[in-house]
Amino acid sequence: MLSWSREHKAQDVRDNYPLRVAVMWVVLAIHMSLMWPTDLIPAWFWGVIFIHTLVWPHLAYSLSSRRAHECYNLLFDITMYGMYVGVWGFNPFLAAVFVATSNLTLVSLGGMQLLFWAVNVQIVGALIGGWITQYYFRQNLALVPMLIATVGFFSFMVGVGWLMNRIHRRLHHTRSHLKEQHEELSHINQLALAVNSQLTIDSIIQRLLDALEQLYPMEAVYFLSFEPSANKLVIAGIYGEAISYRERSQFEALEFDLDADADSIFVMGLQQRRVINIGHLHPDLVSAGAAIDKRLYDIKPSLSLIYFPVYIEDTVVGGLAFINHKYHCLLEKKDIRRVSDYLVQVGTAIKNANLIRQLQQAKEEALIAQKKAEASEEAKSRFLANMSHEIRTPMTAILGYSEALQEPVVSVEERLKFVDIIMNSGRHLLSMINNILDISKIEASKVHIENIGIDVVHLMGDIESYLKLKAQEKGLEYRVTISYPVPERIVNDPTRLRQVLLNLCNNAIKFTEQGCVSLSLSWPQKNLLSVSVRDTGIGMTPQESEAVFEAFTQADSSTTRIYGGTGLGLTISKSLAMLMGGSLEVVSEKGVGSTFTLTVDTGDKLGPLIESPNSWQLLQRRQFSQAGKHQVPALSGRVLVAEDNPVNQQIIKRLLEQVGLSVELVSDGKQAVEKAKVGVYDLIFLDMQMPVMGGEAAARIIKESGLSTPLVAFTANVMTHQIHSYFQSGFIDVVEKPIDKDKLYSLLTHLLKPASSQLKNVLIVDDDEINAMILTRQVKNYSETLTVLQASNGEEALAKVESSAVDLIFMDMEMPVMGGIEATQKLRQGGFVRPIYMVTGNVDVEHKSLCLAAGATGHLPKPLDKKKVRSVLELY
Repeated sequence: MLSWSREHKAQDVRDNYPLRVAVMWVVLAIHMSLMWPTDLIPAWFWGVIFIHTLVWPHLAYSLSSRRAHECYNLLFDITMYGMYVGVWGFNPFLAAVFVATSNLTLVSLGGMQLLFWAVNVQIVGALIGGWITQYYFRQNLALVPMLIATVGFFSFMVGVGWLMNRIHRRLHHTRSHLKEQHEELSHINQLALAVNSQLTIDSIIQRLLDALEQLYPMEAVYFLSFEPSANKLVIAGIYGEAISYRERSQFEALEFDLDADADSIFVMGLQQRRVINIGHLHPDLVSAGAAIDKRLYDIKPSLSLIYFPVYIEDTVVGGLAFINHKYHCLLEKKDIRRVSDYLVQVGTAIKNANLIRQLQQAKEEALIAQKKAEASEEAKSRFLANMSHEIRTPMTAILGYSEALQEPVVSVEERLKFVDIIMNSGRHLLSMINNILDISKIEASKVHIENIGIDVVHLMGDIESYLKLKAQEKGLEYRVTISYPVPERIVNDPTRLRQVLLNLCNNAIKFTEQGCVSLSLSWPQKNLLSVSVRDTGIGMTPQESEAVFEAFTQADSSTTRIYGGTGLGLTISKSLAMLMGGSLEVVSEKGVGSTFTLTVDTGDKLGPLIESPNSWQLLQRRQFSQAGKHQVPALSGRVLVAEDNPVNQQIIKRLLEQVGLSVELVSDGKQAVEKAKVGVYDLIFLDMQMPVMGGEAAARIIKESGLSTPLVAFTANVMTHQIHSYFQSGFIDVVEKPIDKDKLYSLLTHLLKPASSQLKNVLIVDDDEINAMILTRQVKNYSETLTVLQASNGEEALAKVESSAVDLIFMDMEMPVMGGIEATQKLRQGGFVRPIYMVTGNVDVEHKSLCLAAGATGHLPKPLDKKKVRSVLELY
């Protein structure tokens, strides 16, 4: 490839080029003086001579780049020189000059092996040249050719001497450079040994400064550490005697923001990864720069600055600034390279120091974690020992009094007392189990907080009734104070809020032997409701107050022995308070009493404010007049229950038969599937954990077979993710073990028809006239005796229910004015217990769950299937 660029040529190619050009001019001059204008050589050979002498030197240079190429070029030249010796009549003088000079060049370039080839090609060339001129011999030379050859030989030898001088100087330079490199490597090794023997960044950089002061007039080193998380540079250390303590403190207070101070010398050098070398730093130059650079200069003016980025594994970790305040210092390129090499060792040493520091920190953290783990294990061991006592105590009562009930001599009065003791002991056991489940759910982040409306008066009334009863049992006074105004309604989780307040009241009663327990309600902020529970009990020290919210902990071990308890209640309450958007705090004094203050988020939709005691009492009386015990409903229908535990079978069967239902029992999911396929049932209860086949698997098979019978999960596994899984499997609701009778009766009332009623009036609520007409026709086709009422939105539906006796409602989900979800919620809140079926095109699990949560009995997808409508009508 043709190339005239010198940087791509080997040194031998570059050195031989001018010599070759000069020799070719000598060769051409000899040819002209000897052979022109004689006819000793043919005309075509003159063309060869001109091409070789005038064109070939330049062509060879452009085509050659390596040393090997130049060897081939010389072999070709020697061949031509041999040919010319034959053409010139084998004159001894000319032969000696050209053979000697060409072989000298060839031996210096390629050695004896190349000389062997040169002798052979010279002989071949001489024979060819003699053949061209018919082998004549020229004994004598004229004066002109002899002078040309002599001058050429002299010039060639001068050129050879010049080349040898250049080679000698290059060798001397290389030797000096190697010596310098050896010295630099020695310095680097010494520095590496020095800095890597240090364990802190301060000692590493101080050793660096000590090493560089031996080579350069450096006065101070500033180490700037890069903090990627904060996007800033900070002066982490200043080293050197030129800086006073006061100046050092002022420098270290400066911080470089990589965005705001982007035009700073120190930030640019870091971001652009380049060395900044300013040997003469003038005030005018500083004034034109960044503001933070001016502040640094104002603390102590500097004369020169050399700034190097510091790398660790190609990652910039900071910068080292060598700043002189007394003498100028300007480094040359080789010095900058040398310092950069030093900083490679410094970067490695800093990395090692950081690793050692991290290792020490990890050891300290591991030791702390070990101590915490040991303390936690000790606390859990105490907890387990305490739990053993807490469980065995009520179990002793349950078993003992259960055996006593079997005795024939027990009176009716004693029997009732024993049953009451057994029930209280069972509730105590259930409370402990719930606490353990709650703490496990909290630790696993599985607690779900609902956001629904809470009637503050109703909630406080329940808590006050409980507090009054417990206080009177123990002979304590109780007080309830309200700081008006307070909202009538808030939005939060009523179950969890009641759980926390009951726990606080229980603790206040438990730890108070005499005096008073008080409950205070206030509204300190717009979005916070506050409830305080104060007692005059045993109180706590500041240290005990700090530990009281830790799991498995009470104020001290003697507290557990005297008062009992699991040590989980306040931990759960604290976590629940935070999940409800508030907090739980304690103020206590040993021997005086404690005050626990709970705050919760009120939500955005506050009810009207209660401004006075009269308003509060009026709302209380209204609620008391509406309150009443749940009556056992009278229902009709056939129910299938799948439960493997015989005791649970009898309990659920008894509760269901009390409301008038026909109950059939099976022991596993497989039997339930078989019964559901051949029998007709109005409701199916499925336990989740059964042999052969569990409840979820059975539910999926029942749904896949096309049966529309409502399925209810009957289980003790009621974590949020488990309930969501039940709904996805086809269940419409969940009955939790142990069974809450009121909740069970409410569910049955929504799902089953009353025993004494018959389906007469059907209300169709739909804003689309065509859909309403189609559904009306399907109802009429089922029975002409049914009366169909119609409404076009939720508000009209509420009015129809108020004015007419409605036995069944088909409710569209999305309507103007008031949608089906809101209307269903209001109907249920108003006491409407008859079935409501939501009719909608939204058929995914989320919308089905939304309908059921609002109180709907079931869900019918659009377009309506007349068979499904008929099955609903047949159900009632």
